[in-house]
Formats: sequence, structure tokens, C-alpha cells
Amino acid sequence: MNRMRLFHDHYRAVTVVGNGAYGQIRLVQPIGKPVTELLAMKQINPKKDGDSRPYQLPIPFIRELLVLHQARHPCLVRLEEVVIINDPPRSAEDFGFVMERASMDAATFAGGGVDVNELKRVALDCLSGLAHLHGLGIVHRDVKPANMLIGTDGRCKLCDYGLARFVTPHDANNMSPNVCTLTTRAPEVLVTEEDGGTISYGLPADLWSLGMSLLVMVVPAIVDQIRSVEGTYQFLHDTIGPIEGCPGMMESPPYKRGWRPGPRVHPPLRELLASAMEEEGEVSPVAGVEGLLRGMLRYTPGDRLTAAELLEHGFFKEDPPAVDTLVY
Repeated sequence: MNRMRLFHDHYRAVTVVGNGAYGQIRLVQPIGKPVTELLAMKQINPKKDGDSRPYQLPIPFIRELLVLHQARHPCLVRLEEVVIINDPPRSAEDFGFVMERASMDAATFAGGGVDVNELKRVALDCLSGLAHLHGLGIVHRDVKPANMLIGTDGRCKLCDYGLARFVTPHDANNMSPNVCTLTTRAPEVLVTEEDGGTISYGLPADLWSLGMSLLVMVVPAIVDQIRSVEGTYQFLHDTIGPIEGCPGMMESPPYKRGWRPGPRVHPPLRELLASAMEEEGEVSPVAGVEGLLRGMLRYTPGDRLTAAELLEHGFFKEDPPAVDTLVY
């Protein structure tokens, strides 16, 4: 195995651009390269004052590193190398990994609205990335617009594999329910006990999360409308279909506490999409977008189309075609 290089011998830190649960993201410039060739580096956060725990790498860091090493694909953020900040390393924060840089995330890209041909490019790229991950038996578990990055090459790439797990093709036991944001969390994860424990879910959870992420790109306002588990249930009941059809719903904590769907607050999916999408020429894109999302947003995990099947969906064969690259 090659020896890890010392960061300061090969890179110059430029600026901090983000913070995660266990790491900080910096823009870094390879020494001797122009500023147009900036990369990104994730470095483990320093221990808090008074933390006397022994030196160890966080589990999410190790998971992310394993996935980055094994999953090489144009629609997955690329690992350049692992570096050390001090030699010899004295603590966990002395490690970082350098990755390709992105220009923005999908939420920012869609902030001013997204055209159907742009949505197709995002969907195709993310489905391609997921198909590759799932083919390796990896479930991402945190697909959301903030983890869908627009690369400098104009392609959409999945990132942040700190929650990723290797699973069997259809199911996995002993999985944490504390994954994804509330907006993109799959129903099989939502209906679990709220006081902890482990549950079973697998690759289809990523497809639900992607479907909700694409819906959020088209209708960003729904993020502000989903503030609780019960609010999520009401949204799904109104928009996707009767929540009673969700496996495990009747045994979920809200149902046990007496929660039931109230009068309709949100429009059905097609109306919601139509309110946000403009007709292009004589053809409305709403039916095609709804059809694609319906392939992912099915309550029963086994009923969802796989990433590979969705890549062949008729929506991608309709006009207008997907843009070649995403330009902000």
C-alpha cells in the first residue's frame, strides 16, 4: 500500500465551504496547479474540549472511505487520495481525503426553478450512480438534494457515504432508523419505533429518497411543509396515496397514539407537479415526471422499480431530451 502523502507538501488550503456531522469540507489547491483545478478535502472535526476518548477514526469516515475506494463511477464523487495533516498522525483529525470539487448541490441548482430537460439529466445521473452502488451491494441511506452535487463537468454526482452500508440485494437487518432527512426518508424507515432500535430495509429505500429529492427540486416549498413525522404522513396521504396502504403503518407510533389523516391539505401528485411546471410547447411534461416518480414512490419497497429499471423508463425517451450538462 502506498504511503499517504503529507497534505501541506502537496496542497494549499483555500477556504471552508461546509461542515458535516463528523467532518469539515475545505477547498484545496494542488501546489503548482492553477486555481481552476481546485479540489475538495474532508477533514475530521477536532475533538471537543474535555473529550478524553482515545484516538480513533469515526465509523462514518471509515464507511465513506471504503465506498469511495470501491465505487468508481462518473456519477459518484471521485476520491483523489487520503492525506495526513501531521506526520506522524497524532489524532483522528490528522486524516483527510481529497475529492473532486463540485460547483453546487442540487437544491441550490434548482433554487430558481428546474426545466424538465435539466431534471432528466439529474435523474439519469443519480440513477446511474445508484445502479452502480446497488450493483456492489451498497445502500447509500442519505440521498437528498444536498448530497447530489453538480460537478465542474456539468454532471450530477452522489456524495457523502458516511451512512452507506453493504447489504444483501433486498434486505438488511440491524439497520438504524436515524437516516436521511424527514423529507426524503423512506416509509419503511418512517414507521419504525421512535425510541431507537434497529430495523430491516435495503436498496429500495434509496429509490424512495431519490424520488422525493426530485420532487423537492420541482416543488421546493414542500420542505417547509414537512416538519414532523405526522406532517410527513399527512403529506404522503394527500399527495402519494392513502397512508393506510403503507406496510407497518397501523403499528407505527403515531397510529398507536391515535393519529389519523386529517382533511386534505396538500394536492395530489399530478396537481402538485402541474402547479410548478410549465408546459413546453404543446406537450406537458407533468405526466412523464409523475410516471417516473410513481416508479419510485411506492409504499411497499419490493414494488419500487430498481435503479436499472428506472434508467429505461419511457420518460427519458420523450422530448425534450436530457441536457448534456447542467449549467447554473
